[in-house]
Amino acid sequence: MIAHKTAQALAVVVAALSLLVTGCEDFIKKGAPLADTPKTGSLAGSAMLADAKEGGHAGIIVFLGGTSFAARTDENGSYMISSIPPGEYPIMAERAGYQTTTVERVRLDPALHTNEHPLVVQTSILERDASHTTQTKAAETKLGSIRGSVAVMGEHSGEGVRVAIGGTPIVTVTDESGTYRFINVETGRHVLTFNKDGFSPRDTPVQVQPGTEAQAMTVMLERAALPAAQARAPIVATPTSTSTLFREDLKGNRTIYGLVEAFDDDGKKLADYSRVTVALDNSDYAVQPDEKGRYQFVSLPPGIYMVLAMIDTDDPQRQIVDVMTMPSAEQNFTLGGAPKKSNTKPGSVTGKIVLPGPDDAPLPDASGVSVGLAGTQSVAITDKTGVFKFENVAEGKYSLAASMDGYEPLRKENIAVAQGQTLNLGEIPLEPKRDYPRVVAADPQDGARNIMVSNEQVIKIDFSKVMNAETVKKAVSLQPTANWQALMGKGSHPLADDDTLVIVMNNQNERLPVKYNTNYRIVIARSASDTSGLGMKQDYSMGFTTGAPGITSTMPRHGDHNIYVDQFTSPITINCNTKLKGDSVSVDTVRLRPNSGLSYSVTRQDNSSTGWTTIYVYAQLQNDTDYTFTVTRDVRTFNGQPLSNTPYTVRFRTAQPRMIEVTPQVIH
Repeated sequence: MIAHKTAQALAVVVAALSLLVTGCEDFIKKGAPLADTPKTGSLAGSAMLADAKEGGHAGIIVFLGGTSFAARTDENGSYMISSIPPGEYPIMAERAGYQTTTVERVRLDPALHTNEHPLVVQTSILERDASHTTQTKAAETKLGSIRGSVAVMGEHSGEGVRVAIGGTPIVTVTDESGTYRFINVETGRHVLTFNKDGFSPRDTPVQVQPGTEAQAMTVMLERAALPAAQARAPIVATPTSTSTLFREDLKGNRTIYGLVEAFDDDGKKLADYSRVTVALDNSDYAVQPDEKGRYQFVSLPPGIYMVLAMIDTDDPQRQIVDVMTMPSAEQNFTLGGAPKKSNTKPGSVTGKIVLPGPDDAPLPDASGVSVGLAGTQSVAITDKTGVFKFENVAEGKYSLAASMDGYEPLRKENIAVAQGQTLNLGEIPLEPKRDYPRVVAADPQDGARNIMVSNEQVIKIDFSKVMNAETVKKAVSLQPTANWQALMGKGSHPLADDDTLVIVMNNQNERLPVKYNTNYRIVIARSASDTSGLGMKQDYSMGFTTGAPGITSTMPRHGDHNIYVDQFTSPITINCNTKLKGDSVSVDTVRLRPNSGLSYSVTRQDNSSTGWTTIYVYAQLQNDTDYTFTVTRDVRTFNGQPLSNTPYTVRFRTAQPRMIEVTPQVIH
């Protein structure tokens, strides 16, 4: 019977779609104008419950923060949200009894993200909320949990970092945002180890207390240091001076190319390049130019190469070519011809390398620094004074490279040498390799837009290590001017820590409000230092743009269950970040559904300090019933503008009837 009805329903749908397609075809045939570029788009994804069985992921609320766009997941955790205007949105997921999760921040483009090809959002896993029952059980079994995050330098994602608890078999992997979590961990002190191919491993300690979640320090993974032979590559002929480079083993991404012009002894240009060979020194990689004299070497690893070009068995011309930092380099050759006499007088290049010590004072011994002049075969090793000199340098522009264990590789570009000139480069300090503190994350992210103005605007900035809080707070500046405060260190703010700065912008000063549609920029000067006094390597700057006036929060929130609303003491509350026009707030513009037999009233109240309006909806609602309230576009600001995020709709369910036990009075 059910199957028969389903078949009938499908037949009706198919027939309707057929009529719709036919109508569309007729419309197009009649010369109807093509549709404009879509103004709204769609996104889709999955949100799942960490402890649910297969098919048990229905009912999770997924919404775009600061908007009324939302959807519920099906039994498999899938959802889709449509008709979304272009812009950048934070995606959030929540369900009663579970921790609300920020999935990710996405940028939606309606031209790309259509209903047929929606923007695919990363999967979110909701963990059980740390309820009293859960905490008690964890405490009884002396278990806790660990949460933390990893930032990977130079990578767009923190995904794929292997995190292990030392001395145990417990291992996990970070998600796309770099977040990881361990549950049911023995209490006490643990050491977490972090590993990712191509990056230096890191360790960090964490203390786990019974029944609580320990927040581990944010870890920054840096690129692994090159082996010593490669680290000194800027001043040698090949990436690895101790072994032969075999062509069949090449898997790099660097290219050397160029043009060869060859002449016979009478000065006539050769037409046959079969007599010409171009090769890489210390390798089996040799090529012949094509009929136009062009050649190339491909799939090379980064390095400095000696390229040789020769006619027949003549002595080769040698040129050093640098593809250490650039993806490709050009080197041209002119071979053969009658010997030419040169009237140019070579020059020389000299200088002095300075090695700063731990206190930045120059070390007395600066010997052993490798210095090379790219484009020549000149290589020098400094003496104790740090002095180096290159003789017989032809006129031209060069790059100077210097390297020393324990110091950052140095490179000076565009060194111009004139005929017969002795060019003194003066003192050249090398920068010691140090673990400079740096900003690893910011919330909101740099460049974020449409940030909802609230009574307290909170900006959270995470550093790579524990900082000297006073130096950080003194280093912070904010433009344009606002009423703000910098907080850092445990106990100064719920979100602050010894490695986390919190900046709170508020509207307590009516002369310095947080403004709408305004770009704010925060700068932390390099004087911000860690606990050892080491400052940041460079200033840090980030910015965000606030949005237009709108609704900031409601009670109940969208998707809430077991909500108690009373027409006298517990009204529905709608908070706005602007003053509203009084006559625009009414039962006609703030609608409560279902309204069958329902009587309700709507009032408003302005905050005495900010002037912002709060809307109250007083109603006696039925128990265990789904309700929806909508703030329409007819609710206006004091100057007649609509709110930016209306129509704003919230769905919630009231609580079940509460049973009250009454003990009868006994009269003796």
